[in-house]
Amino acid sequence: MSFADTNGQHLYYEDTGWDGPAVIFSHGFLMDHDMFAPQVDALRDRYRVITWDERGTARRPARVHSTTGTRRATSWPYSRIWHRRGGVGGMSQGGFLSLRAALLSPERVRALVLIDTQAGLEDPESVPALWAGHEEWMANGPGAVQESVAASILGADVDPSPWYAKWRRCPGRA
Repeated sequence: MSFADTNGQHLYYEDTGWDGPAVIFSHGFLMDHDMFAPQVDALRDRYRVITWDERGTARRPARVHSTTGTRRATSWPYSRIWHRRGGVGGMSQGGFLSLRAALLSPERVRALVLIDTQAGLEDPESVPALWAGHEEWMANGPGAVQESVAASILGADVDPSPWYAKWRRCPGRA
């Protein structure tokens, strides 16, 4: 297992280690590095592919700021594991992080892939429902909300049962 210690965080990552151009994938909220397994398999012979676990995964508990009730910003480990110009990409929250990395370090980003993400803040009308789902998840586990989360993130053609099992093991509950 590989971990990067950056900005006070101990973050799990997987690296194909190949010496080619780097591609870093950042997953969406409630997912983990495994969501990009097909991309890693497809690219590993031509690129150095790096995937990592943000907070809220089985290896990285989510932390809620005690005074504001908001999640703290997730650290992005590229400075420790990515030393040359390459590609970044992500889905949802991971896309948001990848876009920020490209904007903050454009000299390091050769390509940017954004999947089902946005550049700005969440629509204020949808925030209460998102927080309600997050609070339910944190208080009682994924059971009551996992079907809607899976439908939103995975779609209808993916068997959600492996993700349900991972989510049940996630230590990020309050």
